[in-house]
Amino acid sequence: MPDKNKISLRRKNRHSHIFITLNIKIGFQWKPIKALDWNESGFNFIIEDEIPYSNILFKKGQAKFAGEVIWSRRSDDREFNLEMMLNTFLYKEINRRDGDKNTFARIVKLIRTEGMIDEKKKILAALNPDIHETEINRRMSGQKQDSSAYRYGVRVSAQEWADIVKYALEASSVVDAIDKVGRGISRLADTMDQEDSSS
Repeated sequence: MPDKNKISLRRKNRHSHIFITLNIKIGFQWKPIKALDWNESGFNFIIEDEIPYSNILFKKGQAKFAGEVIWSRRSDDREFNLEMMLNTFLYKEINRRDGDKNTFARIVKLIRTEGMIDEKKKILAALNPDIHETEINRRMSGQKQDSSAYRYGVRVSAQEWADIVKYALEASSVVDAIDKVGRGISRLADTMDQEDSSS
């Protein structure tokens, strides 16, 4: 699918291939967290503290920036975690195939709609038969749930955060490139081993 379609239908991609370590100010104390599902506009994080206010201060190194909590959930909320997993799978599936723009737009609209778990499962099964009910349940049971933790979604509009995201993307692209080369070499070695064993 061309990038222009992605941009027009989803404001900004979220990244989860690496996490970004940060500190959050809770009361008078700084606590470490990991930014998950991040992009230039914000991120998610998990922490044991229930945060009663919406404006929070974060820092990485000397850089400090503010963020606004826009949603929160207990991390043992199974339905919420299931929906996040389904949304992630759906988004990956539609981005790895060249479909028509209308279908892409309808599925993105479904991803953005809260609830509709059964519909999301059906569409996901149609897109990728390997991700069926049994596989979804297996992955859900493999997730470690912490009933004492909370998950927060934060919106950020600070240059300090934008700089952190830019650096993380640059650094991870090098790691990703090295990883791809390593996988390519491994596949080549497997192919050569198979050829040697068949001759």
